[in-house]
Amino acid sequence: MRTLTRAISALIGGLSITGLPLSGFSAAAAEGVTGGTLTAGQVAEVKAEADPDPFTPQEIATAKAESEAKDRSIAGAKAGLGALAYPASSYLTANHVAQSYSNYCGPATARMTILHQGRDVSQATLASRFGITPGDGGTSWDSMLSALRYYAHPNYAGAFLAYSPTAADQATYKSRLMADIAGTYDSIAGNVWEVVNGPHLPGHPNREIFHWVNIRGYKESGAYSQVQDPAT
Repeated sequence: MRTLTRAISALIGGLSITGLPLSGFSAAAAEGVTGGTLTAGQVAEVKAEADPDPFTPQEIATAKAESEAKDRSIAGAKAGLGALAYPASSYLTANHVAQSYSNYCGPATARMTILHQGRDVSQATLASRFGITPGDGGTSWDSMLSALRYYAHPNYAGAFLAYSPTAADQATYKSRLMADIAGTYDSIAGNVWEVVNGPHLPGHPNREIFHWVNIRGYKESGAYSQVQDPAT
């Protein structure tokens, strides 16, 4: 199963951000990773160890082109509607789904994301599509995107976010977040990479973790994201 090793990830309804989609709420080998800001060498080591089959430059370029095309379509829609301003805070319906097994954060997150589009697909069905079984395997970035396009909306796209995002990266994330939640009412399947002594989601242990979550809302114009964590 392919995985994409990037820093922090999310697949947005129509737009997205990305990262390293591996198993559910699970620890990964963290040798040489001590937390805080990772050096380029440490990032390369983690990627090399976790992803023996990384995406090609062409695949990354395709994801970038898709997300930019979605950006342009949203910009065009806003222009057609005149001065369109998204609210400072917006939330989709809370529909938390707990993952059935330790490695089912992908299926649980996908189910929550698809539920926001008015469809319901079981974790078992999604796990089968992702090629995983209880306790064995993880949900890859490309399989998540494929499932969301199939079950939720064909306009889902992927994009990439650096481990240490620039101010421009953060601004892009916020604009896409608001456009998805308040504009097209799509929630986001986000993949997070938590490092030792770095930021962690509430309740997560201080170890390296790769984990899928659903992002269903925001406040303060995207400064804060509302996350539904299938592991809690």
